[in-house]
Amino acid sequence: MVYGGHGGFQGLISMKLVTQGLNMYNMSVNPPLNISKEMFNENNQFIDIDHSFKKISPQVKMVSEEFISLFSSEKGEN
Repeated sequence: MVYGGHGGFQGLISMKLVTQGLNMYNMSVNPPLNISKEMFNENNQFIDIDHSFKKISPQVKMVSEEFISLFSSEKGEN
């Protein structure tokens, strides 16, 4: 996960270089999680998380499938 508003993409590229240098696996899909104060109520709870992240739900599904595939192959299930 890379934090940042302006320049978040450059941060993502930099983090990928670091993780590659450490021989860590990089996910093929990286959904952008844009979070704002308006998404939360006075108790700091999401008002409607499904609505807030609806635009990136296909990417989140792809990340989930990639995790399942990685863990399945690690356990020898593939």
